[in-house]
Amino acid sequence: AFSSRWTEARRTSLETEVPKVYGLPDLRAVFHRVYGEGLSRREIAAAARTVDEQAEAGDRVAIGCLRTAADELAALALDVIGELHMQELTFPMIAIGSVAQKSRLWWERLCERVVAVAPHAEPIIPPVRPVIGAALLGMKRLGIGWTPELVARIVETQRPFLAQLG
Repeated sequence: AFSSRWTEARRTSLETEVPKVYGLPDLRAVFHRVYGEGLSRREIAAAARTVDEQAEAGDRVAIGCLRTAADELAALALDVIGELHMQELTFPMIAIGSVAQKSRLWWERLCERVVAVAPHAEPIIPPVRPVIGAALLGMKRLGIGWTPELVARIVETQRPFLAQLG
């Protein structure tokens, strides 16, 4: 976003949208906030939703941001796959975290890169939050079986709460 005014190729809606995330008037104020005051990882990550929205709307720079981020994680995943000789194994690749679960473009790019090397990887976006998965595992440990009706009810019940979280 900071280089948006340099050339036409670098023009991006992030120039105006990122400051809105932080309630700031412009990128200059964002720069001072990031590099002067410092932002926590959580505060920096707050811009991810905006980047994703702008990428989905076709902003080339935002799309590039998501691709670069997915490529970085894919490089690490490919290192692990190679070190553990998992290229021909079947294994789940589970989306954890809001970017993985909410950014279609990011998740598709990551999956594309991993599946190119490990074609039997099984990308999964869980229908419930990790804490719900942990509760289900606890129920299983207590001998309470999971029925399709139980899982469907849990998924349906959590929707209003997830909508409030955004």
